[in-house]
This record gives sequence, C-alpha cells and structure tokens, in this order.
Amino acid sequence: MSLPVLEVKDLTVEYATARGPVHAATGVTFTLAEGDSMGLVGESGCGKTTVALSLMRVLADNATIVRGHVWLDGVDLTELPEPVMAKQRWSKISMVFQAAMNSLDPVHRVSDQIVEAIEFHEDVSRADAFARARSLFGAVGLDENMLRRYPHEYSGGMRQRAVIAMALACNPRVIVADEPTTALDVLVQDRILDQLREIQARLRMAMIYISHDVAVIAEVTSTVGVMYAGRIVEKGPTRDVFVTPIHPYTEALLGSVPSARGPKKPLRTLAGDPPDLISLPPGCPFAPRCPNALERCRVEDPPMVGSEGHWALCWNPVRPVEPVSPAAPVKTLTMTRE
Repeated sequence: MSLPVLEVKDLTVEYATARGPVHAATGVTFTLAEGDSMGLVGESGCGKTTVALSLMRVLADNATIVRGHVWLDGVDLTELPEPVMAKQRWSKISMVFQAAMNSLDPVHRVSDQIVEAIEFHEDVSRADAFARARSLFGAVGLDENMLRRYPHEYSGGMRQRAVIAMALACNPRVIVADEPTTALDVLVQDRILDQLREIQARLRMAMIYISHDVAVIAEVTSTVGVMYAGRIVEKGPTRDVFVTPIHPYTEALLGSVPSARGPKKPLRTLAGDPPDLISLPPGCPFAPRCPNALERCRVEDPPMVGSEGHWALCWNPVRPVEPVSPAAPVKTLTMTRE
C-alpha cells in the first residue's frame, strides 16, 4: 500500500507571549493522499492558519512546534534544517496566502518573481522558466501580456491568480490555500475556485483549503476537519460532516449559515466567546458555550466517537454514535519515498 503524500500526527504549536504560551494548535492529526482535497474550517483564531504555517515551516519567531510530525512523502519536515527545508518549499509543498498583495514584491515584475522561484529549485534556463511562467498564467486565466507588469497594475482578482500561478510554479505535491478568495467578489471567487479545482485535478496535487466559509469548503473539498480552540473536533467526508454532524460545535457552525434552498428560518447564534488559548478550561474547550454540555464535559477530556471515517471529540454528541475503537499502533516513517 502506497504511503500518503502528507501525514500530520499530533502537531502541537505554541506562541510565547508575556502572559504565557498560547496553545494555538493541539494534537492536530490527519493524512492526505495524492489528488485529495481537505478543508479546515472554524472561527477566526481557531488555529487554521497556524497549522498551515507549521506545514510550510514559516511560523513567527515566537512560535514553537512543541511536538508532532509532518511527513511529506515519508520525510519529516519538522526535523529538516532550514537550508534543506527551503528547497522543499514550492518544489514539494507550496502555499497560496490570503493577502495576495502582501505575497508579491511591489518593486519587482511578477514575471521575475515567478521565474526566480523556478530557477532556485530547478536547473533550467531563464528562457525555459519564463516559458513555464507564461503557461501558468494561461492555466489560471491571466493574459500573458500581464506577466511583465508590477503587482500594483493588477486588480485584486488578478493578483490572487498570479499568487496561485506562483504556488504552482514547481509542480508541488501539496498546495495549501489559506482563504485565497476571501477578499474577492463572489463572481471572481467562483471563477478562481473553478480554476483551482481543475488544476488540482489535472496535476493530481493534494490540497488543503482553509476557510471560515462553509459553502466554499463544501464546494472544493472531499474531506473536512472542523477546528475549535486549536483542535480538530470533528473530521470526515465533507458531505457526511455537513449533512449529519456529530459535534455540537459543527451543528452550531452550520446553523449560522443561510441556505438558498428550503424555507427561510432564523440563523443560529452561539452565545459566549472562544476560550482564552493561554488558559484553556479543563475538559472540553467548547463546554462553556455548548448547549449539550454535561458536568463531565467540564472536567474530562472528551473521547473520540463515531467511526474511523467520521469522528468527533465529544461526550454528548448531537446524534447517537459509538466510541471509536482504538487503532493499531502506527509505525514511524523513517525512509524517503522512492
């Protein structure tokens, strides 16, 4: 059986602050196979972007990966020295950032930035690198005449397409898209999502799509992880999670989204605020806001319930499910995939 392209196990990240460590991501675990697309969804501050930056190893100076592993084709990225990790970025794993203008150097032509990335990772001539950049512009729906222009000469949608082209420049195995269409109008957003989906399917890339927009996650991903307070609290096939949620937080999240189908109904609101990630409460971090909370929810860590394909961390789920049977021990991957 072939290895997954990406395997993340027990990823735990903290930020050092004057008040104490911020527990931004705790025990994040998932796998991603070739051609698969996984979504991470949740409120702002739940840890989605921290997970993305951890995969790329571009965290802020005050951040530390406390424990966990990120295996990409069998190589643990968390253990690579920075010069070696720099060669993995863009060639093996790349990222589309939310703020496209901040991802492009304003004093260099867009063509020079894409060509530079290709030349850094591959032994190709500048002419060949430029030809690839021209081809990438066509793939993302940009006129090649825009290639030699500066970022400020692009519209917002054009800049976002250019950033996607740059992320694809070295044919990465995994692409991480962190809310790449949030600031765009819905028509431009829809076109970019269609192009991103088509390119991902054609190149058989694995993709992680991060968003707070449930509708976008439903459109572009096959599996989804729902995050709350730095943890994945529910994970499974996107349709199963959104149609038959297990965790009360997932149900509340879906209830806050208006539907274009069926009768109109009041949107659901969730009382309270997310917990302080410096001083997390004991037990389930969602318990202070949860309408289903039991006394044990406030003192004991929740078990995994559901099935290995669709599970949640909860003492009192929204529908009857059984505890997940303990899985067999996973062997640590130590060799590079051939």
